[in-house]
Amino acid sequence: MQKSDNGDDVTYGYYVVETAVPDYGTNYSNSNGAEVQTPKDAAVSSGTITIKNTENMRFLLPETGGLGRTVLYIAGVILVLISAGVIITRKNRVKNDTK
Repeated sequence: MQKSDNGDDVTYGYYVVETAVPDYGTNYSNSNGAEVQTPKDAAVSSGTITIKNTENMRFLLPETGGLGRTVLYIAGVILVLISAGVIITRKNRVKNDTK
């Protein structure tokens, strides 16, 4: 415990003020681990209060870009495979023609 300049014990206290936020829920549990719905029910003179905030999503945002990039990637891979096949086929023809 800290002492003041006069040598007296200094007692500290604090309080928490919550602001309601849309789409978020709050659960409280006191030092006994019991969950309560309101902060006044969780109030303790000593010990701990655990506050857990959870997000209540109302909707999902769509993915940006859609299928556009995926289609381009697949088309690119197909073109590379076709090109590799043509090159290999031509090399085999040249080898067979020279024999």
